[in-house]
Amino acid sequence: MNRTAHIRPVIGAVAVAVMAVSGIAAHAAPAKKAKPIVRHQTISYTGGCGIIVNAVAAAPTAAPGTCAVGSNYTVVHKTGEKYLTISVVDQTGRPISGEIWLTGGTGNATLQRFCGTLKHYTMGQASYQLDLNTGVDPTCPGEPTQGKINLTFSSK
Repeated sequence: MNRTAHIRPVIGAVAVAVMAVSGIAAHAAPAKKAKPIVRHQTISYTGGCGIIVNAVAAAPTAAPGTCAVGSNYTVVHKTGEKYLTISVVDQTGRPISGEIWLTGGTGNATLQRFCGTLKHYTMGQASYQLDLNTGVDPTCPGEPTQGKINLTFSSK
């Protein structure tokens, strides 16, 4: 009689049990975290748009969409993007004053000002108008000449 004949079914059963346990462990592994959404956009500019006389004033004295020179820019986020970072790089190397407009209006519009950069701004609406300012701003002395506006949209 073969002495190993009765061991073969036991080895087969153990092999099946090991495969079953490894399959259960694979299903029990934690799900991968969703990869954060990050999108970059670059806009070239020449000159500024709005004119700011006193950046310390509580309310703006201009309205969105009124550019004496230069242009304004529409910033639109996509599905899943929640935060906006703006970085303005002027050829002079100086920080540039700008704002994103939160509401429209003439003389009573709401805005979010920045000097050179605006980091991790929570976007609560689908789109914004972005202006770079020319004129006297004691808190941000750069004058826009020519450069790039770097936008980063992210989900985290």
